[in-house]
Parts: sequence; C-alpha cells; structure tokens
Amino acid sequence: IFAVHLTPCGASYNATFEPFVKGKPLNVTDVEFGKDGAMYFTTGGRGTQSGLYRVSYVGERVKESPKSKTELAQEKEAAAARALRHKLESFHGHQDAKAVEFAWPHLNSEDRFIRYAARIAIESQPVAQWQDRALAETRTNAGINGLLALARCGTKETQNNLLKALAKFPLDGLDEDQKLEKLRVIELSFIRQDKPDAAIAKMAIEKLDHQYPAKSARLNRMLCELLIYLQAPDVVGKTLALLDAAPTQEEQIQYVFSLRKLTNGWTMPQREHYFSWFPSHRPGAEGEPTYWKGASYYPWSKKDQQGLQHSPELLKWFTDADREYGDGSSYPKFIANFRKDAVETLTDNERGELANIITDQPKEAPKAVAEHKFVKDWKVEDLQSLLDEVGKGRSFAKGKDAFTVAQCVQCHRFDDGGGAVGPELTAVSSRYTRKDILESILLPSKVVSEQYQNTTFTKKDGDDVTGRLVEEDDKKIVVMTNPLTQAKIEVLKADITNRAAAKLSPMPEGLVNSLTQEEILDLLAYMESGGKAEAAAFKKE
Repeated sequence: IFAVHLTPCGASYNATFEPFVKGKPLNVTDVEFGKDGAMYFTTGGRGTQSGLYRVSYVGERVKESPKSKTELAQEKEAAAARALRHKLESFHGHQDAKAVEFAWPHLNSEDRFIRYAARIAIESQPVAQWQDRALAETRTNAGINGLLALARCGTKETQNNLLKALAKFPLDGLDEDQKLEKLRVIELSFIRQDKPDAAIAKMAIEKLDHQYPAKSARLNRMLCELLIYLQAPDVVGKTLALLDAAPTQEEQIQYVFSLRKLTNGWTMPQREHYFSWFPSHRPGAEGEPTYWKGASYYPWSKKDQQGLQHSPELLKWFTDADREYGDGSSYPKFIANFRKDAVETLTDNERGELANIITDQPKEAPKAVAEHKFVKDWKVEDLQSLLDEVGKGRSFAKGKDAFTVAQCVQCHRFDDGGGAVGPELTAVSSRYTRKDILESILLPSKVVSEQYQNTTFTKKDGDDVTGRLVEEDDKKIVVMTNPLTQAKIEVLKADITNRAAAKLSPMPEGLVNSLTQEEILDLLAYMESGGKAEAAAFKKE
C-alpha cells in the first residue's frame, strides 16, 4: 500500500509516493478510512484466507509547521488555477454560447491542464463557431491546440487547410512538448481524416524527415510512426539505425513494432537486418536454463538482454514490489506476433531468400538433472505440517530442477523464462501464503481464475471438447485441449449445441507426484524466492 503525497502545481498537482504498508504476502482487496482516523484494509481473494487489518497512529500528535508567505502565495495561486479549470470544465459536454469566448484565451496557457480543459470546452461547441478562428490563430500554444480540436472534430474537407495552418509553427522553433503536440495534431488528422492528398503528403514527408532522427526518444517514436504511415523513402534505414543504437529494451521494441507492417521501401539487406533482431530478443537464442513453449521448445537465456537498460521509473516499480525486473508472461507472445506480422508482409521471393532467418529451428527442451519416477500421490495434509521447513536449508538447484520436472516451466513464466499459458509466478509469494501455493499445485481446480478458465463445448452427438479457445470465426472454433503438448482440435460451429465455463483447471493434477518430499519443499522455496539463488532459504546453516 503506497502513500501518495500531493503538492499543488498550477491547475493540478505534483506527487511523490512511498511504501506505507508492506507484507509478504499482502494481497490487498480493499482499503477504507474509518471515522476514528484509522485505515482499514482487507486481504484475500481467489479462495485464500482473508484478513481484516487496522493501521492507526501511535504517539504524540504531530503539529503542522506554519507555512511561509511564499508557500501560502503558491497555494493561493494554485487554488485560483484549479477554480479556473473547474469553470472551463463546466462547459464540457454541452453547448453554451459563452464557451468559445471564455475558453479561447486559455488555449495559450502555459498550464497544460488549463489548455486541455479549454480545448474540450471548445470542442463541445459547434465546429462552425470556432473553425476559422482555429485556422487563423498565430499564438503557438493556442494555435496548436485549436488545430488539435479541429483535427478531432473537423471533417475531411478541413484537412488541407488544417495542415497548411500548422506550417505557421515550424518544428525548429518549438520546444519538445510543443513539437509533440504538433505531431499529435498531424497524427490525429491522419487517423480521423484519412491520408492527405499527394502534395500535402510530400510536404509532410519533407518537413518530418528533416527532424528524424531527433535527440529525444519521445520525438523519435512519433516521427517514426508518422513517416512509416506516409511511407517516406528513408524511414527504414533511419529506423534500423535507431534500433541498433537504442539503449533500452522498450525503445528497441517500439521500432520493431512500428516497422513490422511496412510493405514498401525495403532492400533485402534491410530485411535481413530487421529479422536478425528477433533471435536474440525472443526465446530461441542460445542459452539454457528454462524454455518457452510456442510451436516448439526454445532455450532462453538472460544473456540476450545484457547491455539493455530500462527507465529508472520502471525499475523503481519493480524495486518497490520487492522483485527484480521481469518481462512478463506475455512478452514472448508479443515478440512472436510482431515477427509473424512482419513475415506476412513478405513476397514469395523474399520469403525464399530469407528462409534461413524466418524459419523456426525447433530445439529440444532442456532435460531435468535427474530422472524422476512416480513417488507418491501427494495430498495437502502430507506436506502442510512441513511448510515451516521451506524457509531454511533448501537447495536452489534442486528447486529449479523440480520446476522443470513438474512441467511448471512449460505454462508459467518465472524469472524471465517459461511459458505464457498460465499466470506469471515470479512474485507469487507476494500474493499467496505457502499453504495457498501448495494447494494450487496439488488441487489446481479448487480455485480457477476466470482469466485462465477453460471452456467446455458440447456437440450434437453428445461428445464434448474442453480447452482454451484460441481461434474463432463464423464457421469454426479451435480449442487447445492440452497446454503441455499444445494439442488443438477444430470444431465446426454448426456441430456445437452449448458452451460453458469448465469446472476443472487447465493445469493437470499430479504434476509433482514424481517428486520426493524434500524436492517439493525445495520447489516451494524456489517459487518463494522469485528465482533468487541468494534468498535466505538457500543459505547454508
């Protein structure tokens, strides 16, 4: 639970935050403040043990320090700005003859929240009342925001005049925020009013190409997307150069994503350059120790991401959540889909020349360290009394091996490896107790999240098919019946009489029956550690 501290700033606020209540697990479900001044919160969910907690202050009452004249003046100024914003917001969503005259001067405000409130007030009025004023405006902030309103509310017939009016505000004369706002006007015009005529498009390419690449990643993102949409001649080469130089994983993904559906302007070396990015940024690169399940098994290694940075804000989120950075369970699928989209743009000749790059080379899944045979049909009561032993004297290596033997890694992403069929498990101990985790392994159908619930399809002949719906069109459905083998069944919709949520979990029972008691405890310790070999449970006594 975080405490957020607000400081008035113009018509809005700045904020800092800090952890207020921490626990492991701390699966908070609701927070309320009582008349007694205490904070009350509940935990639980997903069939786990619920709890009600009270947090109250103990100690002498803290007196607030008197505010300085400067602070009082700042608060008064901020209160006036918020009052103005509220007045502008009173015009939102309905027509008022006074709205345009009142709001227009505030389009030029230095406060972006005032500008926003003024623009929405104007957009709520008939376009005919303010269209000419937007096209004629010469003040930079007011002009850009007036044209943004016209891009949102105007028709195709206004597009040429709108884009020509933007020329009054050359990009070289704007600061970064103003540049982004101008580019947003262009982007919205293309989205809502369609691609401009050839002459305007040519002019736009010349102006935007002069700015690309920019020094800012934010500007490069907007410029990249606009130039790709316009199919600018040099956009592929410039974007690939930015891809090579991008210091963060997020920037690289943005360029790969933006280029994926561009069909024109490629040379064969550029195609090879683009597709060569994927092997080192998706499962399939050399390394071990876990694997991803797509069409086939692929080894995966953290070494692939060496040298790539992440923003301080993103890393701080993971730090505050008491875990290391992780890509998330859907990351491999996103990358695979980018690649799939890009392959679909290739001609038959290009597919032939790039066959070695775009054709997957399936590899065998890593084998467990030791062969495992059936040990016992484990029950919760067999292990519940031993859960205290999970916290000390455990083996990281054996726990990691058990994660593979029990086939957890095929369906669950953990510590930047694994599959994406089931929920991500790196931070599972932040949400569930050891008992909860044990029960979810031994009794997977006790509580099934609707996010991962299977569907049962009943057919006319009385048979039924149960699994995850992965594809559907007007004539058929495709159901994945086994997440471990990726087995799929196609069923004609005409043959289906009913569909309903399945009561059984997609996760099979008995996955740990080939593990010994000690290996199960090591597995629980491994999951509780978030993949950290230095966790307290693995320290030698």
